[in-house]
Amino acid sequence: MSEFRVTSFRQELKVLAALVCFLAGLELIARMISESLDDDRAHIAQFDELVGELGEKKGAVLGNSLLLHGLDLEQFAQESPDFSTIRVTPVSSAVLDWGHLYERYFLKGEELPEHLFVGFVACAVTLHEAGIPVQEFEANHVDDSKPAELRRLSRHFVSTGSLSQLWERERFDTHQRVQSGLSHVSALIGDQPAHRERVLDYFIDWYRLGLRTNQDWVTGDVESSVERQSSFERMTRFIDMVQAGGTRLWIIPLSQPEYWELNSGLLELIEKKGVGLMDARSIPGMTADDFSDGYHLGESGAEKFTKWFAEEISEKITQDP
Repeated sequence: MSEFRVTSFRQELKVLAALVCFLAGLELIARMISESLDDDRAHIAQFDELVGELGEKKGAVLGNSLLLHGLDLEQFAQESPDFSTIRVTPVSSAVLDWGHLYERYFLKGEELPEHLFVGFVACAVTLHEAGIPVQEFEANHVDDSKPAELRRLSRHFVSTGSLSQLWERERFDTHQRVQSGLSHVSALIGDQPAHRERVLDYFIDWYRLGLRTNQDWVTGDVESSVERQSSFERMTRFIDMVQAGGTRLWIIPLSQPEYWELNSGLLELIEKKGVGLMDARSIPGMTADDFSDGYHLGESGAEKFTKWFAEEISEKITQDP
């Protein structure tokens, strides 16, 4: 007859302790390598340092990869020596991200910018590679219909005190609340997609591109069956928060290869709130050839946009009596 042995409580505790230590080790490693996962997370890690420079600079530029590629800070310093600025441009971010990161990094700092410039687009986009269309999507950075990148938002942009507000305002279900809460406190969970993509992309050629193409197809298929109503609650909260600190807010509709129309509801909102407008949708001399992929500005486009931006600063701010 075989003998059955029941583990003792002490033995079970040892197993649990080993598991906890293993997970703690993974969490430590995840935190240590977070900044090296991609350029975006390296940039996010610099937010405190960048915001700390506001005592010496008059403005801050807030946006995403469009301004990361489109604004040449070295050229701008030469074009506009009387007005200095920092640039905070996390990739694929939108107004929900900007509102929370402004609260987390800017409002807790010692200085607020005199002027805040927010660049965005709100139109259909077709990305190209070597002149061939490879991806279509709706880029709408200021509308409430844009889905949140929950893990990154919770991990890198939302402050601890704002988690409950995020849950209520965005009407998160229980699963989303748990996931966002865990992402906020854990780099292992919050940066999980980036870790997974980095590892699998190393072993599987074109894994990352294939994954994102598949996600875009699935998302597009789902969204095509769901009617989304345009609204600007997030933008309204963002405007109120920035203006409450005494900062002058400017919004910049950015250039695209084809001219696009601003939503009338957004125009009414910025007029009502007294937000400044710098319209970059039609910069003189800007053509489709100035875009590297049909969405982001290339070298020539960045040069033209930066020169235009410096001229706008001179006309509307530094020469304003």
